[in-house]
Amino acid sequence: SKVIFNAWCDDGPRPDCPSFLLPSDGGRPERLCTNCQARGFNADASLVLMQKYEGDTPGKKQDRIVAFDLGSRKEQELLYDEQHPVYHPFFSPDDRWIVFKRLLTMTKSQILIAPYRREHAVPVSDWIQITDGKFSDDKPQFSPDGNIVYFTSDRDGYLCIWSQRLHPETKRPVGNRVAY
Repeated sequence: SKVIFNAWCDDGPRPDCPSFLLPSDGGRPERLCTNCQARGFNADASLVLMQKYEGDTPGKKQDRIVAFDLGSRKEQELLYDEQHPVYHPFFSPDDRWIVFKRLLTMTKSQILIAPYRREHAVPVSDWIQITDGKFSDDKPQFSPDGNIVYFTSDRDGYLCIWSQRLHPETKRPVGNRVAY
């Protein structure tokens, strides 16, 4: 019943490009934030995960991930790394986990999963590494059952879609990655 979209500015999605919420049956778009990109809803569409860009909050030197409550219109910081920016967050189908990317260099990134803790940021020490950060891994998404993560990667010399099976309870990697 809701659509989220991001404005694209001449120099990319930053520095002051907003995200908007629009009822799917039409109406006027509502600005949710500036200097951000909305990503994924939770199962009941009461929360949306957003990338918030550095410079938006005093004291934060890296891009981070927040949950935006569509009822209260309040933000909750979820994922932040002092050393590296984090992007592309999406909820698991059961809303218990968040998959995302941490950018290590301009050509290397890793896919991680963190438990979702309503009203609490998740410390880096609780993040689960799905990939090792030796390649450009990007655009992670959960499978419909939440037991596989799909992502793009150049790990074989080509940009391909890869998958990593996950333990159903712990979300730790199980077995080898598969290319498609």
